[in-house]
Order: sequence, then structure tokens, then C-alpha cells
Amino acid sequence: MMPRNLPDNDRLIDLLIERATQGLSDSDAAELARLLAQYPDFDPDTLDYAVAAIDSALAEPIPGELHAALMARIRADANRTNRVTQPAAPARFAALGWLAAAASLFIAAAVWLNSRAIPPTPPPPAERRETLLAQAPDLVKVTWQSQDPRYAAVSGDVVWSTGRQEGYMRLKGMPANAPTAQQYQLWIVDPARDKNPIDGGVFDVPAGVAEVVIPMNAKLAVGKPAAFAITLEKPGGVVVSAGPLLVVAPVKS
Repeated sequence: MMPRNLPDNDRLIDLLIERATQGLSDSDAAELARLLAQYPDFDPDTLDYAVAAIDSALAEPIPGELHAALMARIRADANRTNRVTQPAAPARFAALGWLAAAASLFIAAAVWLNSRAIPPTPPPPAERRETLLAQAPDLVKVTWQSQDPRYAAVSGDVVWSTGRQEGYMRLKGMPANAPTAQQYQLWIVDPARDKNPIDGGVFDVPAGVAEVVIPMNAKLAVGKPAAFAITLEKPGGVVVSAGPLLVVAPVKS
């Protein structure tokens, strides 16, 4: 009589897992067919159906190292299922026990992949600014000074750490810009680095917002900043600004 429980054959289990998750080469497919011929009461397609349903929920293929770990655990669960399944149980019910264990592992893999694919949301700029204020031992903090009558009501400050190459602009009363027409651009003056100011990135100020905190995005490493300045440029910014300067935050020497 042919076995009615899950086949007690590690190689057969390996090939079934490979077929369900990665596919088989022609030689492995031929080997699987020979092994399955020894177990006519076992339905090998049940695993394929479950994996196909689970795989549709995965946003990316299972990486090699995770796949190897899953195979090892599925094989171990299959062997445990063989030991606890009643001899008189139909093969389909024995296979379902193994399938449930395998499915739970693939679901765990899906959760792991999704958590890896979606990085955690970073804290908002205002919170990161407070962290920099509390932790940076070389912190530079300077206040904005208006250079254009239209920006006379602007206040706020700049905080910068050369060691961390990290900084934030806090702007109060900054007029809103139309991003499709013009964008604000930050410039970092570092005479020891270059005669031209360093591009600190472009940014927008939405309408109706009293205060904004903007992370700096210096395109070059900053050594010893002498001043920070903001201009209004075309969308995307410029390499060298023709001005005028709207607000400036000079660093006291």
C-alpha cells in the first residue's frame, strides 16, 4: 500500500518548495516527477495554490538568504507534521497541516518584506532641528536679517553643525512663493571652500503658513560657514545666483 501521509522524503519536499517559490530547472523537474510517481496518493499542487495566493501579496521577490531560511523551517515543519499525523488520515489532510505551517512562514516573510520596503517615516524637520540643538557640540545659531524691504517682517534663525553637516532654517513671516514660477534658494558662504557660495537647496513656503522649518541640502561639504543667504530663483534653482539677497544670517567671527 502506498503511504497516505505526507511523503517522508526530504528531497521531494525541497523540490516542491523550489517549484512553488522559484521554479525548477528541467533536470529538477524530471527528478520531481520521478519522486512523485512513488506517492500517487499525495496531491503536490496544494502548496502551489497557497504560495501563489501569498505571493500576490508580496511587493518583491523573496531574497536568497530569506528563501534559504524559509526552506529550512518548512522542511522542519514538514518532518514534524509527519511525526504527529495519524497513520489513517487521508494524504490531503496531512498535506494541509504542512501547508498551514509553510503558509504561515510565507506570510511572515511578506510582513518582513513590507516592513523593509517601506522605510520608517523620519521625524518632521522641526523635531530634527530640536535634536540638533540639543546634541550638536559645534552648533552655530544665527538670526535672519532682512536685505529687501519686501522681507522686512521676516524673522527666525539658522542652526548648523559642521561636524554633522546638518542644518535647518526657521523662517517666520516669509512670503509664500509660487513653485511653478519661482523657488527660494539657500546659499552658504564659506570663503575657505570657494569664492562662490555653496548651493544649500531650493525650497517653497506655502501660503497661509506663519512659520516653516526647512532642512538644508548643501551640495558640497561646508567647512566654516561665514553667512547664510536666501534668494528667489527660477524653479529648480541656479548654479550661481545673480541676486538680489532677500535675507541674510551672518555668522559672527
